[in-house]
Amino acid sequence: MNRVLLVDASFSAVPIYRALERSGHEVWVVSKRREDPLVTIAGERWLEADYSDVGALLKVATPIGFDYAVPGCTDVSMKSLIETGLAGPRVDSLEVNEILNDKERFRALCEELGLSAPTRVCRSDFPLAGKFICKPVDGYSGKGITVFDGLDLEALELATQTAEQSSATSRYLIEEFVEGQLISFSAFIEQAEVRDYLLVKEGGRDGSYAVDTSYLIDAIPPAAMTQVKSGVEQISRRLELVDGLLHTQFLLSGENAYVIEVTRRCPGDLYSMLVEFSTGFPYAAKYASYFTGTVVSAPPLRRRLVLRHTVAKTKRSVPDGLVLNTPLEVFAYFQAHSQNLHAGEEAMTRMGVMFIEARDEVALRSLYSDLVHRSLYDDDRMR
Repeated sequence: MNRVLLVDASFSAVPIYRALERSGHEVWVVSKRREDPLVTIAGERWLEADYSDVGALLKVATPIGFDYAVPGCTDVSMKSLIETGLAGPRVDSLEVNEILNDKERFRALCEELGLSAPTRVCRSDFPLAGKFICKPVDGYSGKGITVFDGLDLEALELATQTAEQSSATSRYLIEEFVEGQLISFSAFIEQAEVRDYLLVKEGGRDGSYAVDTSYLIDAIPPAAMTQVKSGVEQISRRLELVDGLLHTQFLLSGENAYVIEVTRRCPGDLYSMLVEFSTGFPYAAKYASYFTGTVVSAPPLRRRLVLRHTVAKTKRSVPDGLVLNTPLEVFAYFQAHSQNLHAGEEAMTRMGVMFIEARDEVALRSLYSDLVHRSLYDDDRMR
């Protein structure tokens, strides 16, 4: 039995943990928070440490001696595994990881490869006519992002300040604002070629750039599909990526797909379960297999019309439930953290993830729209 370290103990990492267990591994987890779900599940196989601290991670992991190590659903889990060497040659170099995760460096790579992507703009070029978007180069979950009018210099100043404050390095990227539907192209690459992939339509509350509602789609316009698949393979060849997941988000605008960002770690908020509920494809097991050398064969795909929605708080209160305005076919709900945890002053605190089944495609699209616009429940009643 191989001993595996999963570098993440959050609720989004639970499917990865379960998949590793089913593969016959002895699974350990590491995190600094005792309230993380996998702390209870792993029991004595929980290592208490801040895994963003490379020294602390090595201190708790080295004495045990792991055969394999798997990053969870956070960028820092991947970075720490690369820096410690615990994952061996099954991860990219630190330089490649930084190119993929630094929004400005990644946009420069897109330009170098001639990929369809929003155009970078220098601050000194303003004022300019049109809409633009400013974001921290190392931001996540939609934090620190502002869309502004390029002729409004006060708005430009506020946008850059907001992005700087949300960036660990006080750096930001300004680019043209592209109107379009956000879609993820979650692909497993081998020798720089796409082997398996899934398309997911994603959206969030009005005015927010954090995804909270999504469902699988079967196709996009052929020209856009060619752009995305070709782009992923070009990136893979240029950076000589190791085999595994390359999760890409892009904006679909007409026949064009504009690449926004990519990541190599597993997406959070139980994205893997959305895929598995919708198709039967063993996403979490497939993701983990590239770090453990396990062969995972996908079963014949089924198709269920399933929507994933992250329930979140935006007000200071202690939520004790959710009151729906209309009955829904909710068949699964997973709590993100203990209910006695205060939302504090965070702009958005994830409370849990629900999965809903729709009767047909029309109902699925309607459900998506209603949840994005929050017409199926009222945040004020989550008290």
